[in-house]
Amino acid sequence: MNEQALPMIRATITEAAQILRICRAKLYQRIQAGEIAVTKDGHRRYIDIDELRRYNAALSARSRKESAAA
Repeated sequence: MNEQALPMIRATITEAAQILRICRAKLYQRIQAGEIAVTKDGHRRYIDIDELRRYNAALSARSRKESAAA
C-alpha cells in the first residue's frame, strides 16, 4: 500500500511560531492584536497554513512599502 502523508493544513501555536521564526509570546501578541486569525478545535487553538501565508505576505508588502518610503 502506497501511503502518502497528508499536507499540513493547520499548525499548532508552537508549530506556527516555529514556521514564522518568532517566539510563542510574540505570536500570541499578534493574535491578540488581530493580525493573525486562529481556529479553535475544542480547547486547542490552531492557525491555518493559508493564514500564515497571508500574514507573511502582508508583512512582506508592508516591509517593501516602508523601504520604498525611506
